[in-house]
Amino acid sequence: MNVITISIKGSPSVRVYCLETESYCLITDFIDAKTEKEIENALQVKVIKTRIMESNLIGCLCAGNSTKLAVPAEIEKKEIQNLASQLPENVEILKVKGNFALGNLIAVNDSKIVLSKDLPKGISANLLEFFGLKAMQINFRENPLTGSLLRFTNKGFFVGNLIEKKEYLELKEFLELEGLTGTANYGDSFVGNDLIANSNGIATGFITTGFELGRIDEALTGK
Repeated sequence: MNVITISIKGSPSVRVYCLETESYCLITDFIDAKTEKEIENALQVKVIKTRIMESNLIGCLCAGNSTKLAVPAEIEKKEIQNLASQLPENVEILKVKGNFALGNLIAVNDSKIVLSKDLPKGISANLLEFFGLKAMQINFRENPLTGSLLRFTNKGFFVGNLIEKKEYLELKEFLELEGLTGTANYGDSFVGNDLIANSNGIATGFITTGFELGRIDEALTGK
């Protein structure tokens, strides 16, 4: 698997600026050409530059997989047109009402979705119907930022070390994947903000240590 360390405009919290899947990667339009190419090569998917609600925080505001993309209902018309013109033809887009940072509350791959318990029932039901995947709702140690603490691909998962052992075992059983707990970016437990990953590669913040990189690679490779 391709593993690289990068920054986006000097920040190691690289995933807040991106939403990556097995078929595309949305990324802030202020990224430099060199880093854009590094991400594209590591993940081996099409990179689409965009903003969401005029914000660069793509990974915080959206959630998606290879065929589905959930965005805030307040997304600008020009932004949705840009996405529709560049996304693979089979990708459906759902506009979600409400002031929610979807990427901070949701983690999803092509077969499973994990949601924060703090999402209102109506929003959760809407998302579950749209994605049509087997679902789990969980807050790790009562922290509602489920998407910020977890990253999983079709091969494996990596979750912040704030998680309790019982929660880890429940998550592993649900995902039916191998995975590990740990940190990124020199001790940050909110690994969902720090990792861009799919089945082909991983990009994490430049201050991630060698030990952290080893665990991340092992976890997301599914070994």
